Amino acid sequence: MRTEILLVTVQRNITEFLGESSPTPYRLWTHEVKQGEKASNHEHRVLRVASRRLGSLDVLRGISGLGNRKGDIRITRVILALCTEPRWVRRVSVSSTFRRIKSLIDRATAIVAGVIGSGMPKVLFFDLGETLVTQNIEDNLVTQRALERISRELPVATAPAELYRLYRKGYGRNQPVRSSHNVEIPISAWMRELLRFALHREPTTDIVERAVRIVVESRAANAAEYPDAHEALEELHEKYRIGVISNVSSHDVAVEILRKVKFDHYVDDLITSALTGIRKPDPGIFLYALSRMKVTPAQAVHVGDHPRNDVEGANLIGLTTVLIERKRSEASTNGVRPSIKLHSLANLPRLVPKMFA
Repeated sequence: MRTEILLVTVQRNITEFLGESSPTPYRLWTHEVKQGEKASNHEHRVLRVASRRLGSLDVLRGISGLGNRKGDIRITRVILALCTEPRWVRRVSVSSTFRRIKSLIDRATAIVAGVIGSGMPKVLFFDLGETLVTQNIEDNLVTQRALERISRELPVATAPAELYRLYRKGYGRNQPVRSSHNVEIPISAWMRELLRFALHREPTTDIVERAVRIVVESRAANAAEYPDAHEALEELHEKYRIGVISNVSSHDVAVEILRKVKFDHYVDDLITSALTGIRKPDPGIFLYALSRMKVTPAQAVHVGDHPRNDVEGANLIGLTTVLIERKRSEASTNGVRPSIKLHSLANLPRLVPKMFA
């Protein structure tokens, strides 16, 4: 059955449940499962796959019976099941409920369509720093403020300026290894080395963990979203799965940044160099991301701001690439051939369907 017909049917079915006596999504779901009909194995599979892809553990909750209609109600069931997530189970007006469910219709339609054979799943990968987010102050100042907080936690008095000097010295040793060999040095290793020089002895695990936590908090606190990124993710998330591939020495930094700018609910999977040990542009991190999302290079696009890390790396394995040049600098892309070059993410939702045509 065509997606357009499914959408019409979904809207009709949901409208049937949006009565004054059933103002909450939870009641909508309860009304549906009380029909008493057993779901087919195929329908269970649709719900299980949708559950995994949307991160909802409640999709399978209470499936003791479903209506006897077949393909035309599968997406409706996914929508209603999604509404049982805790963040949805609260009393809201009928109009508000409908708007929220309508927002989920597009996303569930795309996902279920892939499961039942109406299309193939598609994934958009994004770089994080300077593609989706930036720092609201200069990067070195973020580091200096974090080190100032760390200095107050140390058992031996150490001036923040001395910590920063040791940090810059360590950076000079470690960064060439990271960039030349595309390997990640975890932030815990950086911090242990820094504190070893500062304290003139091996730091305790507790001190290292506290220092790492301060760095994570500082990085996240100073993160700022690009407005066009928010708008693009909000629209794209309804139709495609979203992944983030980031070069960062701490996975927690990326997690907390996404939470701080409220992008975490758009992201289906986060792959970092801290998690894999591999940095972009090495093909390994892109291949790992594809395997996590269970797609081929032909089914994915990578979007980033760095010509070497994002474009050259993704090109090596056949991904469609989008280079974001926010500063409109042509020199930075010399010799690099992205599939598409943009100065803003605002036009990305319009262009993505053409990439998968």
